[in-house]
Amino acid sequence: MLEDLYNAIKNEEIVMPDEQSGLVKDNYVWSVLLHRGATPEGVFLHLPPGSYDHDLFTMSWGPTIAALSYVFDKSLDDNIIQKAIAGFRKCAMIAAHYGFSDVFDNLIISLCKFTTLSSEVRFTDTGMCTANFSWQ
Repeated sequence: MLEDLYNAIKNEEIVMPDEQSGLVKDNYVWSVLLHRGATPEGVFLHLPPGSYDHDLFTMSWGPTIAALSYVFDKSLDDNIIQKAIAGFRKCAMIAAHYGFSDVFDNLIISLCKFTTLSSEVRFTDTGMCTANFSWQ
């Protein structure tokens, strides 16, 4: 019996889960997933689509607009800038869908910072242009 155990270990190397790859790892991960799903903590609740969309957008709109503004400001690639603009549009559409006027206002303020809409431009007697950029 001891010899059979020795030969089994010798012929079929024991591989720890972290060392596995490919199909062996996939099978192991699948069996762990099935085992966890059989416990009370593994119960999966089915909810209607969009159940948490309102709450998720409420929590994420601020950092999203900040990230899009940073990318829009720092990027030199036209494709990246277009994607940032598309992100601004999508944020505006979601804000309009849920009636979040404060989000829409914040979005407009963020976009105005990239224009001269929030500046006072004055021409001096010498013909030079001076600008006072302040947002209130």
